[in-house]
Amino acid sequence: MADGTRRLQTALGLNAAFSGLCGLTLMIAPRASAQLIGLPWPWLLGALGIGLMGFALLAAYAAGNPLTRRSIITVIVVADVFWVVASPVAMLAGASALTAVGQGLIALVALIVAALATIQWIGLREARPRSVA
Repeated sequence: MADGTRRLQTALGLNAAFSGLCGLTLMIAPRASAQLIGLPWPWLLGALGIGLMGFALLAAYAAGNPLTRRSIITVIVVADVFWVVASPVAMLAGASALTAVGQGLIALVALIVAALATIQWIGLREARPRSVA
């Protein structure tokens, strides 16, 4: 297996695990998460958790299947980039409501997602065409 393909699959697997962990946390404890972050709408975090679980399943599928189409992986990378761009917008929009912990968590998650997106993009570019359809 080429280094790019291995790098890509590892990054996708880490993305799936991180997204799944975040999604599960938000689904199981939306009220506690909302209080910690400073949002008045726990239902929003519960819905976000459900979306993250779906995203995690897609990333896990892509990580476990070396013949995953490039278009699926590109969608994952674009979604990650959207998350990173939306994070400071969300922080500014909710600046008065967010706690310091909430702002810190949003920034930390954005940094992790940015790193994963970068590694995935590099892995996708380096992967052999027959390894990633």
